[in-house]
Amino acid sequence: MNHHSDPTDRHGADALALLRRHQPEPDLRAEWSDADQERVLTQILADAPPDRQRRGRSRWVSLGLVATAAAAVPLVASVGLPSDTPGGPSPAAALDRLASVAGVSGLVVGPGEYLHSRAVTDVPYLAGYPLAPGQVRHGDRLQSAEETWSGQSSVWVRSSDADSHPCLDVVHMRGEVDSGGYDTASADQLATLPTDPEALARYLDEHPDGGNRGTINRYVAATDLLWSGIAPPALRSAALNVLAQTSGLDGDGHTTDDRGRPAIRIDYSQGADVESFWFDPETAQISERAGTTQGGEGSTVVTSRDVVQQLPDLPTCS
Repeated sequence: MNHHSDPTDRHGADALALLRRHQPEPDLRAEWSDADQERVLTQILADAPPDRQRRGRSRWVSLGLVATAAAAVPLVASVGLPSDTPGGPSPAAALDRLASVAGVSGLVVGPGEYLHSRAVTDVPYLAGYPLAPGQVRHGDRLQSAEETWSGQSSVWVRSSDADSHPCLDVVHMRGEVDSGGYDTASADQLATLPTDPEALARYLDEHPDGGNRGTINRYVAATDLLWSGIAPPALRSAALNVLAQTSGLDGDGHTTDDRGRPAIRIDYSQGADVESFWFDPETAQISERAGTTQGGEGSTVVTSRDVVQQLPDLPTCS
């Protein structure tokens, strides 16, 4: 994990660099009508066992404390995709349900409020790297319990100082959405994004993250927005609508996450690698994400979320 190599990786500039995704889009190209998508999805969901896919590609280079802190800000209707959009059918029916739920439910974080989140990350242990605060080694795996408070422009992460005293690390969200910084954007930046699904799809196409284009660009951008704790309901609904009409995605509309909670899983595959998000069907919030880290497969499971009015009474880490 990149964040083991230098303790300063927990700060905003390095967090932003860690979270940049550069991945070529698939070579496969196919044109799918709505009827074909629904037919194939129905067959997939009928035949696929409700197992939990754990493979992934290299997007998850920074699962853990840094990713949780920085990505905690900001993870159906016709969008009019170009006919040469790569990949196969999207799980439109499940995403359609999630988009409807997202628009009317879920936590809303207003000015002066904070999204209080707890999560558990499980990643491979890399020999020679010191453990980050909160990490515990179990054989060849590292587990960490993370606690964050996401506000309008910053995220506070429970950590400890050099003397092991509790403190809060601060990650300032400086991502610019017009240059693809969806994963580290503040509430003000997110407010500039369109909430009409067709308009949002065009915006994501015109403002890609790095070298991403096509299916992979929309998938990365939309899931960055959906992972956000401060993205408003209308924007979350629009992002799910964009995914619903993006070819090349797969999933399971009736499965469970790592904690056995009912979930809708959305997958992006390239070759043998699969990256997955699990959504709570009642709130459309992400409950888990999984993919490849340095050294193997990793995942982050969100154990709880609630909106609070103040930060804990702890000093800022020096």
